[in-house]
Amino acid sequence: MKMNIKTTTCLLALAGTIVSSHATLIAYEGFDSAAANGKDVTTVGVTGSGFSAYGDTNYRYDTEDGLGYTDGSGNTLVTTGKSGGMEAAVSGTQNLQLALSEAIPATGTVYFSFITDVTSVTTWNFAAGLSNAEVGNSASPNAALEAAFVSTSSNWAIAGNSAGIDERTGPATGTGTFFVVSELNHDTGTMTTYLNPTDLKDIAGTTMHTITEAASGTWGAMTHFIFSLGGEEAGTIDEIRIATTLAEVAPLPGSAVEVAPPPAPAAE
Repeated sequence: MKMNIKTTTCLLALAGTIVSSHATLIAYEGFDSAAANGKDVTTVGVTGSGFSAYGDTNYRYDTEDGLGYTDGSGNTLVTTGKSGGMEAAVSGTQNLQLALSEAIPATGTVYFSFITDVTSVTTWNFAAGLSNAEVGNSASPNAALEAAFVSTSSNWAIAGNSAGIDERTGPATGTGTFFVVSELNHDTGTMTTYLNPTDLKDIAGTTMHTITEAASGTWGAMTHFIFSLGGEEAGTIDEIRIATTLAEVAPLPGSAVEVAPPPAPAAE
């Protein structure tokens, strides 16, 4: 098991409040493995929690170095282990699909986050986010994506409900590391995404991009997390978190939701 959220309660000295960090976690994947880089991730297996298995996943995905993210003030996201992706672009669509153990209902608010390091990007090929169905390992995931971070021919963008690109004011398309944090609020019909938060202690106060159901249709239940590199992209993904609080998808060292060190996995 890659990650064990601390199930013991934490006594907060100042407030005297008992906090359980496990209560709102839905799913996590950090691709923990002792395998050398280049090992097929589907043979390594799902190593986190809340995901039941890889879905119809292109076999060309492999383990690579783990990713990290540090804001402008030196606050660092808690991370461990490897990442999953491709060192170089190869022909054919590559979809990495993680099936949730239980579907996320279309009510209330859910948060998700991930780190991705993009090393090659061209047009509408890169996509990562929640979906309402599994797609074939050589098929475009766009029809199934419900809430996603995507690339276009000119910029990074936010997309929702399989309706195409709804918010085009993201950074100019290019390579680099992105920490993506999204809030999907079914009650207000909005999805707000924070790209590379400048302050991990105040993500809600940093630059954001928001789309609404009026633009994207009505969000439904989520059943999978999809990471697609299309046929021309290259890159990796790491630290996929899904939860019901913002703090849990962006844990800092020493926080109540810090990821516990994983046990040493068996060598592949």
